[in-house]
Amino acid sequence: MFQGKFVYSAWGELAEEVKEQKFTHIITLGSLLYGHQILDKVFEDMALCSTSETKIFIWDYARTAPDIGNANIHLKLPYAIATKKKVLSAIDNSRLKLTDFEDFTRFILPGFKIISEESAKRDPKMEILKFELVREAFQEGKLAYIIYFCELK
Repeated sequence: MFQGKFVYSAWGELAEEVKEQKFTHIITLGSLLYGHQILDKVFEDMALCSTSETKIFIWDYARTAPDIGNANIHLKLPYAIATKKKVLSAIDNSRLKLTDFEDFTRFILPGFKIISEESAKRDPKMEILKFELVREAFQEGKLAYIIYFCELK
């Protein structure tokens, strides 16, 4: 039986409940892009919550082209998504150590196809649900979905 605890916190505003603990695992599922403008702070916060045994898994979007087209309309970001190179540099400059990474783009494309089709049924004019714009950016090679595996240095 699972005996862990799920704790939620926002990038840039780490909750006191999170700061006061050490975790065995830290997992971000496609949300780090909302912290790309403060990567140094985000990685320091992760380090503060880690021990030498902590495993960190970061699933993240990475920009692979200067312009990601209309994907930002869905993502609503006021800044550019970071490149893999920028994220790797921020990890290298932090108290974290990269142990591995993998490009998972080919595995998420089928899921984005289904999400886009279902969104089109509910919102044919894409006034609210704009997953199709992100799927297009992945298909056109403008975005990648990377998993970074880290631990403390």
